[in-house]
Amino acid sequence: MSLDFTILFDNRSTSHLAHGGPLDEILVLEIRNGRHIFISLVGNIVPTCFGLPLAVLAAYGGRGVRNVAGTPEEHGGGMPDELWRMTDFIMTYGHNCGSLFLERGDEGLCREIRECLDCAKEWPGELVGEGEIGVLSMAETVIRFLDALPEGIVLGNVYEKVMRIVDTKGSVMQVPPFFFWRVGWC
Repeated sequence: MSLDFTILFDNRSTSHLAHGGPLDEILVLEIRNGRHIFISLVGNIVPTCFGLPLAVLAAYGGRGVRNVAGTPEEHGGGMPDELWRMTDFIMTYGHNCGSLFLERGDEGLCREIRECLDCAKEWPGELVGEGEIGVLSMAETVIRFLDALPEGIVLGNVYEKVMRIVDTKGSVMQVPPFFFWRVGWC
């Protein structure tokens, strides 16, 4: 009998596995009122930009994590190409999308976007042609990307300083907490 498995990793594990590597584990399949079957899982974890620190991605210089060997020795600066590309797409095609970041996108398109980011490939033509669902898929991918970051965009100590300033002086602008530490996805 042949079984296909898709293994999903949570965000705590993603940052440890983002560089890829071998997979060699034993899966125990327990049959109700029956015996245990031991299944050997052997394969390779494919490198991904999801779960890598922003400085590491910036050091790759937009070449795609699957196109470079190992981790960069020096950390880059600036905005990683992966985040820039997603932001640019939303700014270009999302101006008429009223439900941006409120509705989910298409899972298949999200996978294609992720593949393009990991390999530094151009966006598939159907992404633009899909209209609003393409933009929603890109927005969902941005949220997943930010959620998988091992550390926040603005670190916790800066967040504390900003919150102290807001408490003492007040602010007309409410800054969502996920901007500073992590993005939550329902």
